[in-house]
Amino acid sequence: MQHAPSFAQILAAADLADGFIAEILDADPALLVGKVADQDNKDIAKAARKLAEFRKHLIDALAQQPLGGVDVDDDYALEEDEEEDEEEDEEEEGVEDQPAPAKARGKRA
Repeated sequence: MQHAPSFAQILAAADLADGFIAEILDADPALLVGKVADQDNKDIAKAARKLAEFRKHLIDALAQQPLGGVDVDDDYALEEDEEEDEEEDEEEEGVEDQPAPAKARGKRA
């Protein structure tokens, strides 16, 4: 029995799927959407729906695959506390990058 993928696994699978689709569209877009110039609006909409369905099926399949050596939860999911800590660290780094006032550095103004 397969387990339900976590949100982080789904995000990782979506990243992979989007990368695969982008490569195919760059190499030969007709493989996924046909020749758009030869299609009317109804056919273009139909091709777009098929592409969206293909992406969904690809994400679902990839989310079920083990990602060897990759801790997906660490790469794609941050706890709320971690997000706040990162924001605080960024704010503190901005302050540290500024030089101290002349008085604080031991120089007289």
